[in-house]
Amino acid sequence: MGYCVHLSEHLFRIPANQIEPCLNGILDNKYLKDEVLSAQKHVKYFGHLPSLLKLTELVNSIWGFKFTPNETGDIFKVEYELEKTHDFDGFCNAIALSVESGSYLEFRGEDGAKWRYVFRDGNWKEIRPKVVWPED
Repeated sequence: MGYCVHLSEHLFRIPANQIEPCLNGILDNKYLKDEVLSAQKHVKYFGHLPSLLKLTELVNSIWGFKFTPNETGDIFKVEYELEKTHDFDGFCNAIALSVESGSYLEFRGEDGAKWRYVFRDGNWKEIRPKVVWPED
């Protein structure tokens, strides 16, 4: 069992000039070594791919997120392809330094809960909305 979620909304961008640092941060992370090796084995000619494709393949293979670049090479669209939660903290830690400040990913859980992962100045945090009911 697990907790089912879906990505309900996002405002997200990794600028093209941050693709290489983001990729290197994932490749150099000793805690992700096994996941990186597994992903590299499943992608034919991984070592010869451009950095943007390597990053998108790794992020999809390790965490289930699909990145889509725009025409200038910025990552601006994100989809979550899994059904259950899977190491969101690890994902956010791995990419936070490269994500444009002000970006967020908003999720909705199977029980209606909502939360966002908000990126600011190389850091991230999980926030939850406050629901206020009027008195009348």
